[in-house]
Amino acid sequence: MTITKNQTQEVENLIRQDYFNLWNKTEKSPFVPGDMEKIYLNSEELVIIDPDFQMLDDQLNTRQCGFDNIFPLLTSPWDFIQDGGIKSLDTVELTSLGSNVMASIEAKGTLNFKDGNTHHLDRKATQIWKQLEDDRWVIAYEHVS
Repeated sequence: MTITKNQTQEVENLIRQDYFNLWNKTEKSPFVPGDMEKIYLNSEELVIIDPDFQMLDDQLNTRQCGFDNIFPLLTSPWDFIQDGGIKSLDTVELTSLGSNVMASIEAKGTLNFKDGNTHHLDRKATQIWKQLEDDRWVIAYEHVS
């Protein structure tokens, strides 16, 4: 299957809207863990590599697999965050890979914690988006640095 320009545009829209909105928290727009299921593959095949996993537990591997395993790791920090997240997507580059789309993203933002601390984000991510049988696109692989 060859990816069409419309499909690539659909993935870019998902990144610039749904992905961007998921990783932001404001008083009017709280973090909603259930929204992760809309853009991440809900199966054991999901792989995320993220050095921030070791911020939660220095014994954790930076490579985690399976939605049920990853979901609590990605949602737990938001209990300590007052507001913030990704504030800008500076670069979104897309490449067709057979029936998948690879995205290269550069993002910046700030996390304001409830204890008054602030953490500045300057992230790069590589993602593989997969189209499901119901035609939805989801992230099947993500490597954050």
